[in-house]
Amino acid sequence: VYIKEEIKSKLVFVDPEGRILMLEIWLPHKKVLFVFIYAPNEKQQEFYKKLHEKIAELEQNNICIIGDFNVIMDYQKDYKGEKRGKKRILPKTCIEMFK
Repeated sequence: VYIKEEIKSKLVFVDPEGRILMLEIWLPHKKVLFVFIYAPNEKQQEFYKKLHEKIAELEQNNICIIGDFNVIMDYQKDYKGEKRGKKRILPKTCIEMFK
């Protein structure tokens, strides 16, 4: 992630596995927590639970989550999903986190 020097930012969290990076970035009139993720193919329920707990711990109001969720949102548009026989959907813990 590249951020210009003129933009005030602070590294908040990096997980040991390199799958989560959290930065506070000060935009005009507000602070935003940017969460960059690279979700694993396996054990997603556990990953999103840990992610949710960490975000809740930081008590931020303005949050932007960006990254690779490693799920298929529309199987009709995914040309490889059915060939591999895996139907990966967004875990319930992730959906709950977005509420």
